[in-house]
Amino acid sequence: MKVIVENKSYSLQEDKRTLIPFVETYRRRSNYVHKIGLVNKTGEIIVEPSYDVIIGDSYTDEDLLVLGKYYQEEGNPHIYYNYDVYTGDGELLLGDVMDLVLSTDGKIATVFVNTEYEHGWGAINSNNVWLIPPGKYDWVSGYNKGYARVKSGKETNGNKDADVLWGVVNSDGLEVVPLEYHNIHNFYDNDYDSIQVEKDKDGITESISFGELSSIWRILNARARKAKEDRKREAEAIRQRISEQEDEKYWETYGAKHSEYGGVYSDDAISDAFDGDPGACWNAD
Repeated sequence: MKVIVENKSYSLQEDKRTLIPFVETYRRRSNYVHKIGLVNKTGEIIVEPSYDVIIGDSYTDEDLLVLGKYYQEEGNPHIYYNYDVYTGDGELLLGDVMDLVLSTDGKIATVFVNTEYEHGWGAINSNNVWLIPPGKYDWVSGYNKGYARVKSGKETNGNKDADVLWGVVNSDGLEVVPLEYHNIHNFYDNDYDSIQVEKDKDGITESISFGELSSIWRILNARARKAKEDRKREAEAIRQRISEQEDEKYWETYGAKHSEYGGVYSDDAISDAFDGDPGACWNAD
């Protein structure tokens, strides 16, 4: 819960946050309207007061802040929100988000977007990098301790016979637990030491500790680095073989004439003299 205090009794400079929420109140007909904006430590307005809700706090530029505006559909009593995601320095990262969950450390936003270019659940960080491209999975939970649940399949988790598959991704968007589990229990915003998984529909659970997840990631990361190094070595070996073949072909082309002149001229000099035409070289008197 955020507490709003009067600016006369509050010191912006002493606040540890990079951006500080404030409320502007004005009268509309017979009601008072309260809108939320953001200021920096000098009192400069960074985000104009036009929002109805705020989620998160920013202590560094990598932290994310979410500001939302509510709306109602005609004939529907429910209140809905559209969200805008800001970085800790006040840059608009993502706008018009339909639904979202902020990671427990405030650095990753799990969002549902529906634009001309992206559709579905995804995850984005403050560097404007899609860790999980929208639509890759049918659902993505909030991140906790650097991990999030992902689901393939449209059915809800309340149906024990649902034909869905669950897995776990890390903060790089890589699967550390593959999508092959019938259910993975929610661990978002809970201080658990492990996650509970159900391989099949029999309800039998197993535990995977966060330490194991870290070990799995280290192994996967080491394999990825090794594969990258192997590809680099293979590419270098191919370049070396090509270079050797070119040298061999070059010597076959100009070598005899080079020997005929007693090594007075270099291969390059001979090649330049005959405009790189082997026929001209061999036919030289």
